[in-house]
Amino acid sequence: MAPKTSQLLGLSNPELYAATFTALGEAGPGLDPFGVFSTILTRKQTGKYGKDIVGIVKAPDSIVTGK
Repeated sequence: MAPKTSQLLGLSNPELYAATFTALGEAGPGLDPFGVFSTILTRKQTGKYGKDIVGIVKAPDSIVTGK
């Protein structure tokens, strides 16, 4: 059986859901949610913004797109 996306990315289910919903909500119509998702994953990897994606996306002004 192939590994799940969350397993490949090393994310818990709550982290995957938080990252997905944030990426889709922040990107908005006609914009690229993958860019937002990539930013979220990068922030987790650097450790500068927190170690848990749920905390990263809930932080004030944590995700800013080209608005």
